[in-house]
Amino acid sequence: MMKTIREIKGEAVERLKSCWAESVMISLLELGIYCLTYTVLLMTARVTGVHTANNVILIPEKFSLPFVISAIVILAVHYIATIPLHFGIRWFFWQNSTGKDVMPVSSVFACYSSRETRSKCLSIKLAADVRKLGWGLLFVVPVCAELFLADIIWQNSAKGEDVQIGLLAGCIIMTAGAWVFYMICTIKYIPAGYIMAANPYAAAGEIIALCKRTSKRKYVYILKMYAGNIRHAPLIIFIFPILVLRPYMLMTTAVSVRESLKEIDGENGAVNTDNTVSADNAVGSEKDNGR
Repeated sequence: MMKTIREIKGEAVERLKSCWAESVMISLLELGIYCLTYTVLLMTARVTGVHTANNVILIPEKFSLPFVISAIVILAVHYIATIPLHFGIRWFFWQNSTGKDVMPVSSVFACYSSRETRSKCLSIKLAADVRKLGWGLLFVVPVCAELFLADIIWQNSAKGEDVQIGLLAGCIIMTAGAWVFYMICTIKYIPAGYIMAANPYAAAGEIIALCKRTSKRKYVYILKMYAGNIRHAPLIIFIFPILVLRPYMLMTTAVSVRESLKEIDGENGAVNTDNTVSADNAVGSEKDNGR
């Protein structure tokens, strides 16, 4: 039987105690990479003339074709170059979720070790993100349509305070509802990095299929697990969020995925000693159940 959310979070906290410093360093590394990419974008904006030195807001004042093309190239390079790091971080938290030896911070670069590993990380990430992109369009399109409609209503109304409050409330409710819908539809792909760590020799298609199986009929459970982090929001006001929320969420997900894989192994009748599951057996069992 799957552990309760309280038990999973309690176990995650215990596991995190032994690797807290390493987790914070990894979060700082992620933040540093994002800041570096942003700095390159800002410098490109300066060179192309869409951002001036006297602009205190760190966003472009306007857009031009050279800047847009440069930004696309920079973001594409960032996306491809950091995919192995994305999986390496999940590998770090997966290994530390066992409660055994603490992995060093340098282990997050393990997925850069060979071209085969890098290619596999890229194929898994693309397979998950392409699927998420379709649902993302279903989230963005109605929200944009709603904002456009709200603007039309505002321009043709008496522009009273009650109209403004009503339109604002409607936009917030619509956006929140679309976001929840998007999360429900894409939450199945969150375990991909952890499942790859558990099944390093499985193909990308097998890992995606196993992702779906770990979250099957557990959408409410997973949403409740992540929604519970809202109560930590006050800490972010006083403590830098990467020191609190980021490592905690990654470790909680690692423990949760480990329990889900253990449950699947139990259904298959063969629980491995390290609580991982064979992707071939899991996917094969899923196909058999669908017949």
